[in-house]
Amino acid sequence: ELGRTTNFSLDQVTQYDPVQAAYLYSPLGFSGGIGGGLGATENTRFDDSVKYENKIGGVSFGAQYKFAGSKNDQGAESAYVAMLAYTSGPVGFKGTYSQAMNTVAWATEFSNVVTPDSNLQIENTKGFMVSGLYNINDNATAKIGYEYTTVYAPSNQYLTSIQLYYGITLPNPAQNMSGDQHFGTFWVGGDYKFTRAFDLAAGYYNINTDNSPEINKEYRAEAYSVLADYTLTKSFDTYAGVLLMHYSGVALEKKAPVLAYSDNDMYGVGMRFKF
Repeated sequence: ELGRTTNFSLDQVTQYDPVQAAYLYSPLGFSGGIGGGLGATENTRFDDSVKYENKIGGVSFGAQYKFAGSKNDQGAESAYVAMLAYTSGPVGFKGTYSQAMNTVAWATEFSNVVTPDSNLQIENTKGFMVSGLYNINDNATAKIGYEYTTVYAPSNQYLTSIQLYYGITLPNPAQNMSGDQHFGTFWVGGDYKFTRAFDLAAGYYNINTDNSPEINKEYRAEAYSVLADYTLTKSFDTYAGVLLMHYSGVALEKKAPVLAYSDNDMYGVGMRFKF
């Protein structure tokens, strides 16, 4: 593939997320920073990139590279990704490693309660994701996974003049990331098909920051998710979902109660039509 390609880690999330990587009901699907982007939402997809994937027997492997582009907008970064997977009967495993240099990210810290930052952030990111699944029988599947990512100072310190982000001009020049931030995410869950049309999925997610040597940035989040999906036709389905999230840690406590909450609950129903 050439041009705009999806990160192998995003492909992995869609395969191994217990609740179908649902954007509303999965922390992995909702936030590319801790899911398919391995450190930054912007890295779930790469422009100006090349992606290769092949399979020999039960082994799949691939490589991906993004070429650095304009130094005036989000195209400034470069990146590389490697993927390795193995499938044998009902068992499957997959691993992805990704590293991106000079990612142009729009930081939205505590974005569920405050407006986005008025400047972009230039940062390097690196991380890996490993996951597995087991098809217990024709109806039931179990899934498990772990991801560890690091966000740190950019390789090029002279990109702070960037203010253009996918056609949007931000009020202030970009800032360089300083220090290191580490994120560890674990998930487990699965789904059960009661009929060919009705599927019930559930997942547990634990997100933990290990910010040494950074201080006062630690936080933890736990999420419980249930998603029921009923397929009406090949292209049309209806769903109902619940996501319960609990937050703790000094990074949130120092903001509370004005800027952060300890719990977020989300409930929803809807219909989807796939083109």
